Amino acid sequence: MSYHAQAIDTVYKEYRFRSRLEARWAVFFDAVGLPFDYEKEGFVLDDGTKYLPDFWLPSLNMWAEIKSEINIIESISLDSCLFSASVIQHLRSCELFQLMRRFRNSQQWPVACIIGQPGKHRIWFFGWDLSNTSGGEFEDDNALWCIANGQVTLDVHIKSPDREIYSDSLYGPVLEHFTYARDHRYIVGPIEDALKQARQARFEHGEKPEVR
Repeated sequence: MSYHAQAIDTVYKEYRFRSRLEARWAVFFDAVGLPFDYEKEGFVLDDGTKYLPDFWLPSLNMWAEIKSEINIIESISLDSCLFSASVIQHLRSCELFQLMRRFRNSQQWPVACIIGQPGKHRIWFFGWDLSNTSGGEFEDDNALWCIANGQVTLDVHIKSPDREIYSDSLYGPVLEHFTYARDHRYIVGPIEDALKQARQARFEHGEKPEVR
């Protein structure tokens, strides 16, 4: 049986989002103080694929793609921080993540693929690591929002002191904020509050979420 139900467009902050999920993540970005542009521009990738990313986050120089689920393996709980090695390996080859890699490789900036509702989500990060100990693509399968050195960023679990995330594969500028979680103490309290606001945001009957 095939189903044809479509997500309902949701209006928030003068944007018409294609789904309630995208609108909730927009509430999170507002609540945590991350400026965003929605569907800023589309791209034709190197292989000819046409792709329109959901969000551009200018303070992070990063694209963000929002998905409700990964349609590859049944009964995977995104609430769990730990996936088995075999599941992670299987996910790495899924069509969605292959698209994220092609997008990263076709333009200058990294991309985060956010799966699930705020607070019950998982983030896959696709960037470039061109440090002395590694030379090429960098991926983290469980990136975490945090505030480090006074900036909202992602902890992409870089541990080695000589590793950095670059803007592209041609030694573009270093994106220093991706190592703040390694080099500085970080906090997650405001992140958790922003995720809660996003989960509780109501849009029915013209309601407009108020971000504190």
